[in-house]
Amino acid sequence: MAINLLSIDCGGTKTAFLVTDQFGNMKTIRKAGPANYLVQGLEAVTSMLKENISSIIQEDLHGEPIDACFLALAGYGDIPSECPMIDKHLCNALPVTKLVIGNDTENAIAGSLQNQAGIHLIAGTGSIALGKNTDGRFYRSGGWHHLFGGDEGSGYWFGCKLLQAFTKEADGRIRKTILLQRLMHHLHIEDPTQMLSVVIEQWRGEREKIASLCPLVFEYAESGDEVCIAIIREANKEHVEMIEAVRKELGLSKDIPVSYSGGVFQAQSWMIEPLAQQFHLVPPALPPLQGGILRAMEVVHIEQNQELITQLNKIGTF
Repeated sequence: MAINLLSIDCGGTKTAFLVTDQFGNMKTIRKAGPANYLVQGLEAVTSMLKENISSIIQEDLHGEPIDACFLALAGYGDIPSECPMIDKHLCNALPVTKLVIGNDTENAIAGSLQNQAGIHLIAGTGSIALGKNTDGRFYRSGGWHHLFGGDEGSGYWFGCKLLQAFTKEADGRIRKTILLQRLMHHLHIEDPTQMLSVVIEQWRGEREKIASLCPLVFEYAESGDEVCIAIIREANKEHVEMIEAVRKELGLSKDIPVSYSGGVFQAQSWMIEPLAQQFHLVPPALPPLQGGILRAMEVVHIEQNQELITQLNKIGTF
C-alpha cells in the first residue's frame, strides 16, 4: 500500500510542496507565496497551507490521505516560547495524519548531509547556519530578524547593502562607480531620489523585492565595481563567522562536512569558492524540499538507503 509523504518548505520568498511515496517517487509538486509566520502572521500562513494541502489531496491525490508531513516553517523556533502554541494550532488546522514542524533549516541539513553530523549554511532571502554533532545535538547561528540588520549574507542583506551604497554614491559620501547609473537604469528612474518611491511606495519595502536586487551585486562585481566586490567580501566574512560559531559550540572538528543552500550560492565563484578554501565543503546531497521528505519518513519509520536518495534526486530543484 502506497504511503503519501508531504514536505513543505516555507521560505521568505516562496513555499514549495512536494508529495512522494515511500520509495521517493514524486506524486506532485507545487509552489505558493512566502510563509514566515513572524512576517506574514500565523493565521495568514495557516490559511495558505490549509488551502494548498486540501487542494493537493483532492486534485492530485484523488482523496488519498497524507500519512506524514514535515513542515519547515520559516521563523519557527526564533521565539522558542511560541513553539507549543504553533504546534497545537497547525496540528489542529492542517489536514494531515501525522505532522512534525521544524525550522526551515532542519529540512535543509537533513537533505544536504543525509541526517549526518555537519553544518549547513542557508543564504536565500534570509540566512542562518545550523549544525548537528554526533550526539544529535543541534545549534544555530545567524538568522536574527532582518528588521534590525540580521540575516547577514542573505539575498535581502545584499539588496540592502546595494541600496545603501547607491545612496552614498548619490549624495557624495563615497566615490561614484558604475553602480549608480546602472541601478538607476535597472529601477527605471532618472533621479536618485526616485529610488525611495520605487522601494517604499511601489515595493512597500517587501523583503523578497529587495532580495531580488542581490544578483545585481554579482553582475556589477563582474564588471569590476569595487563597492560590490567589497559587499561580497563582507558577506563571505559573515558566512565564515556563522559556520565557526556553530562548529565551536558543537565541538566539531575543522574537517567536518559543511554544506549550503539558497539562491545566493548561484554565484559560485564569488560565494562557494571562498568557503571551500576554509572548510570541508560538500555539495548538498539533496535540496531542502527533498530533505523534508526524509524527515517525514522518520515519522512513519521508513528505512532510508542510497536507492531512495537517488530517486529523490531525480526530482531536481524546485
